[in-house]
Formats: sequence, structure tokens, C-alpha cells
Amino acid sequence: MPFVLSTLSFSLVAGLMAFAGPVGRWGPAFGVLYLLAFGLLWAMVRTFPSGLSGRQALWTILGLGVGLRALFLVFPPSLDLNRYVWEGFLQLRGFNPYALAPQDPLLQPLASGSLQAVFEGINHKDLAACYPPLAQLLFRALAALRPDPFFFKLVAALADAAVLFPLAALLRRAELPAARLLWYAANPLLLVFIAGEGHLDSLMVLPLVLGVALAAAGRGRSGFFCLGCAVMIKYLAAVALPFVLTRRNRRQSLWALVPGLAFIPFAAAGGGLFGSLTVFGAGMHYNDFLPALLRPLLGPVGSLLAAAGLLAAGLLLIFLSVPDPGRSLLYAFGWMLFCMPT
Repeated sequence: MPFVLSTLSFSLVAGLMAFAGPVGRWGPAFGVLYLLAFGLLWAMVRTFPSGLSGRQALWTILGLGVGLRALFLVFPPSLDLNRYVWEGFLQLRGFNPYALAPQDPLLQPLASGSLQAVFEGINHKDLAACYPPLAQLLFRALAALRPDPFFFKLVAALADAAVLFPLAALLRRAELPAARLLWYAANPLLLVFIAGEGHLDSLMVLPLVLGVALAAAGRGRSGFFCLGCAVMIKYLAAVALPFVLTRRNRRQSLWALVPGLAFIPFAAAGGGLFGSLTVFGAGMHYNDFLPALLRPLLGPVGSLLAAAGLLAAGLLLIFLSVPDPGRSLLYAFGWMLFCMPT
């Protein structure tokens, strides 16, 4: 009964958030709901029925996670989805998204009809693509099916729900309670920014967690291949590679390089493959922590270099001092979040 009560309360708060979007529309009121949802999530974890079998617990949590994500499909999608759709559509028309920025005159004939609203919603139209090549190929495949931001958001939400399966495998391997899976299944951050806004991070997290789970189970080739796919969807996933590497799987780790072949279809862009990424990384910041503290003292460039040095030093310290692979991986990603400019 306590679990049912906390779940119903959480669902009510989640529903209010879903229909109150976007995030900045109601300001502080949305923030209160967001914090309250985390409190109710804690209550759900604490009161989760202990008598369920592993399979019953998994399907209960999966059903809840899918239902909550479906609820957030009414949430307004992020403007970032317009770029995903646009860059996928460009490829279908034979253009290289790393070579041409959206505002390039050569592309203006495409910004019409059903793509006009997509084009108008793109941020930083003066910058070409910055997302890694496997992400671009996924954009192309999705645009071939339906060049629509809502469809892209739906796929992101489905990928996010699918993460629960490799996470459940990791929990079983670590002999941790099934209730811990709720921290992902019903996490307000994921509900708002993945199922709600539709950011591509879930497309990276799925192969990342799957790769970690496979490597932990001794399936190094497939594990490192999945990790390589995660890196080629979002470069930040590369942080995981040294923490998954062991003496037993070091030769199999070369499979992480295979997804790098995704660069080949875009190779004609040359330096453009990383041009916009450099601009975003070096010249822009948002919600940062360490760089924000360092910027007044060292300036934009100095703070970025100092944060990069602290990131490398911290990752090395974690690698050398934390023997448990799972815990070291969590510390590594946590430290990276502190050091990133965005």
C-alpha cells in the first residue's frame, strides 16, 4: 500500500510537470514540482515491494517507466530536435551536414514546406553539424522514416526505456535490490529532458550501458563495440573506455574502434568534422561549475585549459585509486560533469 500511494503521488506530480512544459513557462512552480518528484521517487524506492521475483520486479518497473515516458510525450520538444531532423534530411538530399551550416544559401530551397518550421527552429544557424558521425547516420535513418521532431523524440524516449534492461542486468550482477532500477525508470531529469524534450543523450546512454553490461559479463568484443558506438553518438562516452578495460579484455578493446568507420561518409568535410564542436566547446558555456568558478580568475581560454587539466588529473586519480570498475565509472562521469563547460 505505501508503494501504491507514493507511486500515485509521483504520477500526479509527473503529470502536472508534463502538462506545465516547457521548463521555463512556470519558473519556480515547475522547480518545486521537480524537487517534489525526486522526494516521491525516494519514497517509491524505499517502499518498493520486497516479495516480488526478479522478473516481476523488472516488468513492474519497466511498465511504470514506459507509462511515465508516454505521459511526457505531450511535453514541448527541445529546439535541438530541429537540428537533428534538419541534419538527417540534408543527408537524404545528398548534402554533408559537417560542410554546410543551415543558413548556407545553397540549402535555402530545402527550408520550405514541412521543413520550414524545422529550419526556423534551429539554433546557431551559422554553425554546421557538431554531433558525431554515428549520431548523424541515425538522424538520416530517422528522417528517412519521418522527418518530424515528435518522431525523433519518441525514438529517444523508447531508447531511454530500453536502457532499463542492461541496467537490470548490472544490478543483478552486483546483487543489488531491484528497487534501485526505479532511480532510472522514474527519474524526473530523464522524464523531462529525454522523454519530454527529446535530447539525443538516450541514444548514447543505451549502447554505453549495454557495453558496460556486456563487458562485465565477459563479452568483451560486443561490449567494446557498443562502447565505441556510444562514443560515435556523443564523444563524452569515451570517458568510460579506460574504466572498462582489464588485462583480460585489452585485445578485445580494439573493437571500440570499429564504429569510427562512421566518419567515412562525411570525410569530405575535412576539418569541418570538428569545426563546430570546437566553437561550442571553447566559446560557449551553460550550467557549468568548475569553469564558472575559474573563468573570472583565468578568463575564457585559461579556465577551459585549467578545467581540462583538472578533468585529466581527476580521472587519473580515480583510475588509480578506485579498484571497483562500476564505482570508478560512476565517479569518472560525475567528475566530468563538474569539469565540463556545458
